[in-house]
Amino acid sequence: MKRIFLFALLLISLCCLALVCFEISIVYNNTVNIEKRAHSGNVNSQRTLAYGYETGALANYSLGRIRRDHTKAVYWYEQAARQGDIKACLRLVTLYEQDNTDESNNRAVYWRNQAALLSASEAKKSTASNKK
Repeated sequence: MKRIFLFALLLISLCCLALVCFEISIVYNNTVNIEKRAHSGNVNSQRTLAYGYETGALANYSLGRIRRDHTKAVYWYEQAARQGDIKACLRLVTLYEQDNTDESNNRAVYWRNQAALLSASEAKKSTASNKK
């Protein structure tokens, strides 16, 4: 009876280990894919990668978390914002306002204006499509 219990315990442990390895593989592959898509110009991946650097919310290759990196977060948000991503513009406003230097405040104003222009452009498109 004791051998059966130990065998069952070993089998359960191996199954749990296999599931953990599978989940780690999925997280690793998703992070790699996000990085590849961001480098190839995918706006959503750029914003996701920026958020990962801002918050440490993405897993990295060493099975930990991407360390918070303000500079990389700003870089990736700017990449997305330059392609017309309003959410990235607004995150840049927040990040630059947190720095509270003259240069950062000027950049915050720039990205706030960009977000307003993009928002107005989206509103025009929406109005035009509603008239049809």
